[in-house]
Amino acid sequence: MTRRRAIDYAALFHKLKEIVPLPRVQRIVTDFERAIFVADQKHFEYFTHFGCNFHWCRAIIKKIRDL
Repeated sequence: MTRRRAIDYAALFHKLKEIVPLPRVQRIVTDFERAIFVADQKHFEYFTHFGCNFHWCRAIIKKIRDL
């Protein structure tokens, strides 16, 4: 994806639900993009959203290096 807006992720989730007959989603693991958190709440009702530990650690290391 070239853009990472909530509306773009919403379209992706909508298409995914059309193509793949998913059971009710219980957990989602993504990086920490706010747009994903906003979009998935509208498309997957009863789930827990986790941020990826790898991406979190990478962001912390980047912040430390920038200091």
